[in-house]
Amino acid sequence: MPLLLSTTMTPTDYPAVCDTCSSEYRVPDSESAYSCTECDGEVRAVVEAETLACPSCNAEVQADDLFCSDCGEAVKAEGKEADSVEEDQVSVVRSSGKKASRRGRKGEERHQASRELVKAFGVLKTLRIFFVLSFLGSILTLLVGLLAFDVIDLAYGTFVVVFGIEALSAAVMLMGARMILFRPFFWSVVLASLVTLTRAIAVVTHDFQMTYLVIGVIWAGLFWFFVPMASRVRRLIADNPDLHIARLMHGVSTRRANEEGTDFEEAHRLAERRAQKKSYVFSGVVLGISITGFTMIGVDNYLPSFDSSWEDFKDDWSHGRLEEVVEYFPESQRKRERHRLEIISTNRGWGASWPVPEEEEHLYSSSEANASHRQIVEASLASGEFSWSWSAPENAWQLNELKIPAPDFASAETEWLAAWNDDDIDRLAEMFENPESSSRSLSSMARRRDWDSLPPSTDSDVQGGGERMEIILRTSEGAVLVRFRVKDDAWVVSSVKPPKR
Repeated sequence: MPLLLSTTMTPTDYPAVCDTCSSEYRVPDSESAYSCTECDGEVRAVVEAETLACPSCNAEVQADDLFCSDCGEAVKAEGKEADSVEEDQVSVVRSSGKKASRRGRKGEERHQASRELVKAFGVLKTLRIFFVLSFLGSILTLLVGLLAFDVIDLAYGTFVVVFGIEALSAAVMLMGARMILFRPFFWSVVLASLVTLTRAIAVVTHDFQMTYLVIGVIWAGLFWFFVPMASRVRRLIADNPDLHIARLMHGVSTRRANEEGTDFEEAHRLAERRAQKKSYVFSGVVLGISITGFTMIGVDNYLPSFDSSWEDFKDDWSHGRLEEVVEYFPESQRKRERHRLEIISTNRGWGASWPVPEEEEHLYSSSEANASHRQIVEASLASGEFSWSWSAPENAWQLNELKIPAPDFASAETEWLAAWNDDDIDRLAEMFENPESSSRSLSSMARRRDWDSLPPSTDSDVQGGGERMEIILRTSEGAVLVRFRVKDDAWVVSSVKPPKR
């Protein structure tokens, strides 16, 4: 289509009108089509056939017609032909002037409406860009949440809320980017509301930091700025639905489309339904991927509340379920802890009912424990103060250390003093970890000091604590230091330091 280079009238130019915006031009060729400089629509010359008025019924007839097609009377009578022609020509001039005037007013209105809709579409395109940016922002937030969940400084419940809102926001943003051309005001409000909600959540989850608050207010305010503009676009569309539909569907005017046999209202409905279906599909894909990722995160990274894990452990402990209790330890410790707990249970006569923790104290609150993946529980039992140290390195609580109070030392002290004062080296050797070699060592100690027998104890002191204890024996030969330690829930002698010679 040749470009329309000039609108300056020359004697040989023809009047022309743009099919899209009704702008008026003068063109040099009445048979050719030109391009509108305002909207790129098609411009063609307006060719009007000269008409006359029937003297009988005033119906319009062509200048070369002899009879009226409506009433059948003769149009031109002899003797009056010249007068009739002159009057008819005057009538044609007046009729053409009125039509041109009406066409000019209508063309100017259409032209102005078209220009406003062009600007309106610019607003809608800007809103689509903001929708896409918001969609990408939500996707980025989701990816960061998925990749950094193991170090994210949020409680799991808070993360679920934030993740769900961001996933829903991403899906809605994707729908809005496609539907904004059909329902600009509705989707602009939805967009602004979602952005405001996500910014508010960002402020809350970062403890009301001023930086997030200022950024959130500015960002949300920018989106609300477009709402009244979208409302104006909606009014323009309502005032000129045919221009909106034509531009939305084909980029051409209603006139040309009607000439091509297009039903614009039906086409508009079909286009909107088609856009909705595609939006549902794309949004469903986004939600599906989000739900899949969230499920994987939930399975791999969900850390249950410590309180619930502790209650399960306490139930296994109080019922003496050794195998279940051992499973709470890391795999590398289970064999050693099973052996230890079997001996403790046997030595202390726990049987199938282990002592129930009482007056238990948790070092951290439930939220602090889940955030730091650490907890220590201390409790009083019948045999003393117990302590359980827990951690969650792989988002499951495991027992790292179990501190059980040492057995009563009084019986070990009494037994040692009795055997020493009885000069019973064999009984003393039985209290060592290796009785045979310890018996030889005690006998050699006595020979080197020319003791016919072990010097009786006149007094003794007990020192130490926990799993390390000492007895200081005062004898006529000097002080004897005896060190004890706990092994397999029993006190054994680790060393004997005799007095100097």
